[in-house]
Amino acid sequence: MIKVISLASVMLFSSVALAGYGGFSNVVESETMQGDAMSTKDAAVKEGQEIVGGLSSLSSYELSTNVNYPNHDQIDYSSFELLESNIKVEEVISEDGNVAYKPVVNMKYQFSARDRGRD
Repeated sequence: MIKVISLASVMLFSSVALAGYGGFSNVVESETMQGDAMSTKDAAVKEGQEIVGGLSSLSSYELSTNVNYPNHDQIDYSSFELLESNIKVEEVISEDGNVAYKPVVNMKYQFSARDRGRD
């Protein structure tokens, strides 16, 4: 009888402890990265394509170390995935007064996270 009561108590406290842990949910974030200023638009587009290619080739964990994301209690670093990206070219004035072109890469990515503060 004591074993049954002890087992029931352990199960009760275990379920209460786990109740604070909700399941993982997908979080979608976006970020902007800029490349170096280039002398031509074509060179800026090419650099932007290289940035996107580099991001696309990263593993989930590597992507997680290259982006900023909000603080969560627990993150599944193997769940990071690049959803989409696009390249824009901005005209800027360089230090010497000439027009330069800077690639701007906008990307959207997702990952799984558990945030006990929101449950």
